Amino acid sequence: MQIRRAKLEDKDGYIKNARYSYNAPEKYEDLMGRKFEQYTDQYYTVRDGDRVLANGRVIPFKQNIRGVLRSMGGIASISSAPETRRQGHVREMVKLMLTDMNEEGVSFSTLYPFKDEFYARFGYVPMPPFHRIQLRVDLMRRWEIPEGYYLKMMPLEEGLEYAKIVHREAITGIHGTVVRSDARWKEHAMRDDIQYVFAFTDEGRPIAFMSYSNKNYGAFGDDDRNGMMYVHGMNMYWSILTGRNMLLNFIHNHSDQVVTVTIPVYPVDQDYWHWTRRFNIGDVKVQAYNIAMARIINVERMITGLPSGVKGNVFLKVTDATCPWNEGVYSFSCDGLTLQVKRVNENEHAEISIEGLTSLVLGTAPLATIRELQQLEGEKVEILGTWFRPTMPWFTEDF
Repeated sequence: MQIRRAKLEDKDGYIKNARYSYNAPEKYEDLMGRKFEQYTDQYYTVRDGDRVLANGRVIPFKQNIRGVLRSMGGIASISSAPETRRQGHVREMVKLMLTDMNEEGVSFSTLYPFKDEFYARFGYVPMPPFHRIQLRVDLMRRWEIPEGYYLKMMPLEEGLEYAKIVHREAITGIHGTVVRSDARWKEHAMRDDIQYVFAFTDEGRPIAFMSYSNKNYGAFGDDDRNGMMYVHGMNMYWSILTGRNMLLNFIHNHSDQVVTVTIPVYPVDQDYWHWTRRFNIGDVKVQAYNIAMARIINVERMITGLPSGVKGNVFLKVTDATCPWNEGVYSFSCDGLTLQVKRVNENEHAEISIEGLTSLVLGTAPLATIRELQQLEGEKVEILGTWFRPTMPWFTEDF
């Protein structure tokens, strides 16, 4: 049995496993094949002779962590042949992915789990959930838009440069946001079954865009048959508030076509209850969904250089059952500007698991919670709570 980076000869086996694992319609087979051919070096394969037993992918990203861009490996497209599951194929493949990421200079990794408990065994911890709101379209608020501002529908391939501008302006400097490379944008543009709409100023400057899809039409009194609009969770961005309002007005323009709309709610959205004129009705639903998971790949690479204005020093013993290169005692220090982490031969003040350290650095749990989860033991570590104050990351990429 081989566990290795994929080759073009693995494509058909990958498509077969992925379609079965994700219950993907046949119409996506061509798209899966084109992605595999374009990004073969990102895929992994478990192969036994002429059979492909399991597959996965690591997508390279840059992600904002407390104001500093860090290299992130997004694990995606995990699939396996059903008749050979429960034999450790995916487990060993993920271990190889983590090892390769460390050797290639990646700081941390993120994924969307098919089962939380499975990836928890590898040291991954839950990120904050995404949220979405379902509204009655006819009851949405109409926003006043400056004269000359306009909307235009076009495929992403045509509006790609506009989307890049808006996306860059929307996410720059925000903790948790993910930078899209040109290769990633091209991959998004491979989909030709998604609607896009763009908002422009009177001078033609792009200020917002979103992708969406519609299902059914009209109002027939049956939720399964009524018209519905779905705004895609990682594809609604604006650089100024007027752009956001133009997108909301565009949704309201469909009030004679669809009954409800589902819109993503981001951590930066502090006013979503004002998007409707009547919140207290049964058709308004707010739902948490799609929790991502993350883990630090390399302790020193992840934390050194992060900003902090509080001087201090603490010795921490880090435990990591999956990535042994992280095991050991480190000096965590700050000169009043940035954090420094280096391995030392000293007695530790406290011991922290890679799970606790990941939650601490990403800002998804306070020090007290990490203690309660039994991921931190020891004294004289209050400075950690000052350096890594809880802060909600805005994770902006789906894969």
